[in-house]
Amino acid sequence: MLFIFDMAGVVTNSSCMKNICTKLCIGLDDFYIFQLDSDGGNTYQNLSLGLISPEEYWSNFSHNSNIEISEDLFKELYKPEVDNSIIFLINELKIRGHRVVCCTNTIESHFREHLRLGNYSIFDFVYSSHLMGVKKPNPEIFKRIIDIERSLPEDIYFIDDDVRNIEVAQDIGINAHLYFSSEKLEKYLSHFLL
Repeated sequence: MLFIFDMAGVVTNSSCMKNICTKLCIGLDDFYIFQLDSDGGNTYQNLSLGLISPEEYWSNFSHNSNIEISEDLFKELYKPEVDNSIIFLINELKIRGHRVVCCTNTIESHFREHLRLGNYSIFDFVYSSHLMGVKKPNPEIFKRIIDIERSLPEDIYFIDDDVRNIEVAQDIGINAHLYFSSEKLEKYLSHFLL
């Protein structure tokens, strides 16, 4: 069996946007407005698809907010914490001979920080949106993983905390579990852990 885990919201806590808002003394609504480009496009989405660099993102954000930002705040203020109970479950799956990979919508700054901290080392492979140029819930990301892993959809179990991603995976025929807690996930995976 192939198990695909989401990263933020399942294996680790999710974001640093509140930290950025606190540092810049802005509200979350302002944060979302300031990241729009001149055409109204979301530059964070472009960042998570690898279409722009962090420098381009912050240059646009600085222009929109009139706040001078000379560092990558996504790097400086990202402090992910790992859920050790999920790490334990992943290890148990691997001990029982299952392949476990990560499929994450992320940006270069966060990806590099997880690498530095060794947070991805638990996985057999990491599929990252910023490197693949496609992100969940686009079904293309799942189709690529199916092809690369040479797996049938029915032989895949996908765990994510976003219902949109779960629904798309299920539409393709992948077994999917909407993550709420490690306790519920352990029950869901119990027959694979015997």
